[in-house]
Amino acid sequence: MTIWKNVEFFSRQRRLRDNIASKAIENCKHGEVIRVEDLFTHNHMSNDKHTTRDIHDILEAYYIVARKRFVDNVCMQAVDHHLVTGPETPMKLFSPKWINQLSNEELEGIAGEEMGSKRKRRQLKKRIQDLEAGKKALLA
Repeated sequence: MTIWKNVEFFSRQRRLRDNIASKAIENCKHGEVIRVEDLFTHNHMSNDKHTTRDIHDILEAYYIVARKRFVDNVCMQAVDHHLVTGPETPMKLFSPKWINQLSNEELEGIAGEEMGSKRKRRQLKKRIQDLEAGKKALLA
């Protein structure tokens, strides 16, 4: 079950750790110290109270995960509708018929590589040619 792997599910452990950390002795030469008797001090609860707290922790973890998932779904559906599949999406402009009507210059302007990348590519090709020519000269 994936909810067990979720960080939000460990609120009980977080609460117990915070309770123990609040009893820590600071400014000790050994670092943060907790007395042994503080570890064994129990907060006695009835079974009903313990069960209620467990159910609350489980429902809180579920609510957090469900809320995140709901927000993700709403965002994905909104993007999908407004940008990809909706009635007036920008993607409808890019039909194969429209693209085939464009000239090479127009296509280059829309989807072409940046000038810096083109320049770097030419430089690298020239360098490869020079290195290959040098290799041939050395092996000859």
